[in-house]
Amino acid sequence: MSTSEKLSLTNVRLSFARLFVPKAFREGQAARYESAFLLDPSNEEHQGLIEMIQERALEVVKEKFNGKVPKGLDLCFGYADGDPIVVGPNKYASKPKEYDGYEGMFFITSANTTKPKVVGRTRGDDGKFRQLEEEDGIVYSGCYVNATIALWAQDNEFGKRVNANLRAVQFVREGEAFGVAPVDANDEFDEVEIPEGEEAENWDD
Repeated sequence: MSTSEKLSLTNVRLSFARLFVPKAFREGQAARYESAFLLDPSNEEHQGLIEMIQERALEVVKEKFNGKVPKGLDLCFGYADGDPIVVGPNKYASKPKEYDGYEGMFFITSANTTKPKVVGRTRGDDGKFRQLEEEDGIVYSGCYVNATIALWAQDNEFGKRVNANLRAVQFVREGEAFGVAPVDANDEFDEVEIPEGEEAENWDD
């Protein structure tokens, strides 16, 4: 398998985060951890990352296919309803995606059957980053993260494609969560009258 070296994505927005519990989408498929990352083409740093992704993709494709770029090659990245993208001699139209946060963005999807490391921003006294879990509620679709991935070229019964292996994710800062916001029970109900003789809850305990 032709695989790139580690690629580092900085301050990108996390989407479709499935980092803690893997899922299989078709019969016979191994359950995978997955996520997509959104890059802003108007951001100078992100524009450099986008160019790097295209360059590394071309390298792994040429290594896989003996210096050639096959027609019909599919990509795990592209612009969401924006500019076309070029990999070698192939020019790809943007891929309209009507998802939260995708408008005008560049996206790259990634997956792995191995659970990725998901960590916080700072190191502990032992010099290691704190490992985050789903119940911490810190990493979610819509927040901003740093991430590491590796590109690889696929050639099998499912087609010729450039994929991205998901390696690790680091929380950077909060962002507006994608999808349906959680229900706030404070807005859902009125207070309930306490029956005579029954004490009200003491929330100061």
